[in-house]
Amino acid sequence: MQQFAAPGEILRDVSRHGSGSDPPEPTTPERTRTDGSVAHKWIGERKLLHLREWATDKVHRLPEPATSELVIGSESSVDFQIVDPNRRVSRRHARLVCTQDGWHIEDLGSRNGVRYDGWLPPPGPGRVQYQLLPGMEIGIGGIILVVENETFVRLRSYLARILGWDSARQVGVDLAMRAVRAAFEKCAPRLEIVSPDDLVAVARQIHLRISPPDAPFVVCGKCTRAPDDSLQLTAVKRASAALPLAHGGTVCVRTTELPTDYRAVQQALETSDSIQSYVCATTVPVLPPAHRLVVPIVVPELAARAPSDLGKIIQEYALDACRGFGASASMLSEREQACVVERDATSFADIEIATRRIVAFRTFGNVHQAAPHVGLSHVGLGKWLKGRGLVE
Repeated sequence: MQQFAAPGEILRDVSRHGSGSDPPEPTTPERTRTDGSVAHKWIGERKLLHLREWATDKVHRLPEPATSELVIGSESSVDFQIVDPNRRVSRRHARLVCTQDGWHIEDLGSRNGVRYDGWLPPPGPGRVQYQLLPGMEIGIGGIILVVENETFVRLRSYLARILGWDSARQVGVDLAMRAVRAAFEKCAPRLEIVSPDDLVAVARQIHLRISPPDAPFVVCGKCTRAPDDSLQLTAVKRASAALPLAHGGTVCVRTTELPTDYRAVQQALETSDSIQSYVCATTVPVLPPAHRLVVPIVVPELAARAPSDLGKIIQEYALDACRGFGASASMLSEREQACVVERDATSFADIEIATRRIVAFRTFGNVHQAAPHVGLSHVGLGKWLKGRGLVE
């Protein structure tokens, strides 16, 4: 498995990146390689959409239907022109080849080579093709190209929602994507999410975007909280009870409420190929840097976000609810959005629950039909809507 850069190395690179130098890259794997292969899991759809330049919105779209060959380089005549401020991209640096099993990339004898998740293959006779997989980071000179399918597009969109949409946050969003992928592929033992706010709802949303449909999401801890039935999660007190329930899915713990038996099963949890481990904490660091392979996802407090951001966050959760209920995408009315801002914008979880209830009522037409979809009785949903002035 590939290994990702330690937090100190990444953060030093991030600080340099702000002044126009190379983006932070995964480090060279320590395991012995005999064939240049990298161990990966597929995340989501097999179809690849594009290569996106690190910490930007600039994408190089893969054609549909696929062509037989695309050239990447610095000259204007190539298919994907890469502009590297450090001028380390060759005129014809690499080529993409489409075969029956997907897109592959090979170095065209460039001066600086092609890096795969930070790994630079040793020189050797002949040209070797490497398959492109979702989330893979391809280093071309001083530029990183992130391979994305629809799953990674949705994941990046959600991470931008919780971290911020401004350009200063783009490096952090890509580092967060790297952390999610590392945990999913077991290159890192866990995904760490940090904020003073309660982030179990955020962890669940990340889980939903990279896991198969109906994969379980299990929260465990000393003080289990009554979950909102509409959010489809399971809560248990003991980690040993969470393991069988979470097979094929995710176990999430809060560091403030660790299960009493967590340490006893932690290794089994973090080495399981069938379970992801998410840890939500209120402060940094969750673990000493020496024990961490990727930086934690540090989520700004919701109260610190700009009012314009808050409105966009609410509307995106409403669109999530529309998709979940199979309804046509539509925005909340000004009245509905103002209600969520005033009454429910205290956490990501509260915003998600409130928007789901409003969208369900609108989609199904009355409280009797909407209530089962949001884990309430029709009386409970009616009182909730009436208390916010959304029904008479």
